Amino acid sequence: MRTKLVILTIVVVMGVFSGENTLQVAEASKPPLDWFAVKFVFGGSVLALLFVLGIQAIRKEEKPYYWIFNFFLFVMVYLMISGSAALLSAGEVTPNSTFFIALSSGGLLGILLSWCLFRYRHLNK
Repeated sequence: MRTKLVILTIVVVMGVFSGENTLQVAEASKPPLDWFAVKFVFGGSVLALLFVLGIQAIRKEEKPYYWIFNFFLFVMVYLMISGSAALLSAGEVTPNSTFFIALSSGGLLGILLSWCLFRYRHLNK
């Protein structure tokens, strides 16, 4: 548990300091992002993580799920913090500044839904 806390702290600090670069990446996209793309990314990340983690959740073995769950959790926390820092550095709400927040919040929702599936499959025996 202590290792997860240390890794999570490192991920948060990295996310805070990479916010401006994250915004530059979103602004460099061709064609430019619009609000439909942000909604599409949110829905796509929910479905993608629910699919990937859902396959692991319904397996008989529990350990692979915990590994991939923690990996994606750290990635989505990094993207959420980095996207929040990008939004703050942009100073205005645009599709570019909210892209990574939509990606990470959709991913976190997919992780939550897969955790519910995992609990239903393994912990309610």
